[in-house]
Amino acid sequence: MGMRERGELTPAADPEQLTYLLMAAFQGGMLLAQAARDVEPLRAALNGALAHVESFATEAARNGDVGFPPDRIDRRH
Repeated sequence: MGMRERGELTPAADPEQLTYLLMAAFQGGMLLAQAARDVEPLRAALNGALAHVESFATEAARNGDVGFPPDRIDRRH
């Protein structure tokens, strides 16, 4: 069962495209972080990608009513 079926993402979300976005942010962020010898480019890329993914979250997901409980997600910055 996918995230849309569990009520975590709105019907407008395209999970495949969101997957590509997250992978591109990770790979691009890693490349920039390695070149700069600084983790900040990776952090910025992933935070931007996650913010975009979160824009497709349902109200129930934002309230923690579906999916993983919010306290089980490690979002240290």
